[in-house]
Amino acid sequence: MPVYSAIYQPLVTYGENGKIEPGLAKSWEVSNNGKDYTFHLKHNIKFNDGSTFNAKTVKFSYG
Repeated sequence: MPVYSAIYQPLVTYGENGKIEPGLAKSWEVSNNGKDYTFHLKHNIKFNDGSTFNAKTVKFSYG
């Protein structure tokens, strides 16, 4: 197991046989052209400091 997986939780994870499974995203949609992804985030998730996990924090982490 990589070290980062003990520290960070991704939006999606790889399950058995490389199948993509939900992580912090409960579901997702891919556009018809395959270029746009819409992630539906899990609710009531908190960081270890008590702050709320939401779309703004995801955008910040990928920004």
